[in-house]
Amino acid sequence: MCSNVRTLGLTAIALVLVGACAPQTSVVKLYEDPARTTKTYSRLLIVDISSDHSQQQLFEDELASKLQQDRVDAIPIHAKLDTSKGVSQGDINRVGDEVGADAILVTHIA
Repeated sequence: MCSNVRTLGLTAIALVLVGACAPQTSVVKLYEDPARTTKTYSRLLIVDISSDHSQQQLFEDELASKLQQDRVDAIPIHAKLDTSKGVSQGDINRVGDEVGADAILVTHIA
């Protein structure tokens, strides 16, 4: 019995050490268009992709609020469309056109 507990404990410690040595995930810019010009956006449609509808609404509202503090007209998509069952690219494009958005900011928190 003591041998099994000891083996289990040593295995757990080994797994933690191996996990700690694993490389950390980092975000890498894969491509930047050298011909791209800087543009200022003034009216953004905010879309969060989430499986939790209430969290999606909270995040869209918070992001829109912060952008509005910087004088950007930001509209959360849930204010214009029932997103409780998700949204399609067509829905996003249609709402973007309806509100006159000059950009669509799509987020997904993993």
